[in-house]
Amino acid sequence: MVIPSLLEELPATENEQAETIKVQDPFQAVELALINSYNLNFDDVCIRSRRRDVKQFRQAIHEILRRHSKLSLGVIGDRTGHYDHATVLNSKRNVEQCEFIFHKTGTKYPLLEIFIELETRFLILWQPEKKKPRLHLIHP
Repeated sequence: MVIPSLLEELPATENEQAETIKVQDPFQAVELALINSYNLNFDDVCIRSRRRDVKQFRQAIHEILRRHSKLSLGVIGDRTGHYDHATVLNSKRNVEQCEFIFHKTGTKYPLLEIFIELETRFLILWQPEKKKPRLHLIHP
């Protein structure tokens, strides 16, 4: 598994037309965002590893899915490497700490850079399911 340096920016891939495609599955949108931004596979990031570079990508994915989808924390953790809800909550706390430090001091940690890049690509690619209109019955 090859993971690029966190501070190194990769050139755009040939799949730039994939950004115009809207998907309804949030996991598929995250996978496309990973491929377009960092040329990584979803399975490479969602392995059970404590390596910092892998962990930071996984924490960013957890927080993106928690913020933008209506999935439970258990489902998010299970689909991203068989983690439990507490791991997803820990990812939330880590990303929020990085955001707090950035707003107070201007220091941008690699986790925050990864999160911002993936979230931007994710929001371009993901189209949430539209709610079906409810029928309103008129009673006499």
